[in-house]
Amino acid sequence: LDGKSARWPYLRGVLMETTDPAESAQSYQQAMERAPQELFPRLRAAELQLTRGAVNAARQTFEGLQRQYPQDARIYYRLAQAHHLH
Repeated sequence: LDGKSARWPYLRGVLMETTDPAESAQSYQQAMERAPQELFPRLRAAELQLTRGAVNAARQTFEGLQRQYPQDARIYYRLAQAHHLH
């Protein structure tokens, strides 16, 4: 196992989303620090923010991701949800 890989904290974040959202958020943050340009840790972290009620923070992240990954439909979907909840 590569201790510097973003994969393991990302997967820990996915596993912890329903049981310990705070730990999940920390794991996603660690994954983002290890691989700042990776889409999925940032996307999952923003989705978690959205479900936890941090709508503005999630919306800002989705908008940044939309500029960087304009072809990703999931980002548009989540951005629409964030705008609807705002």
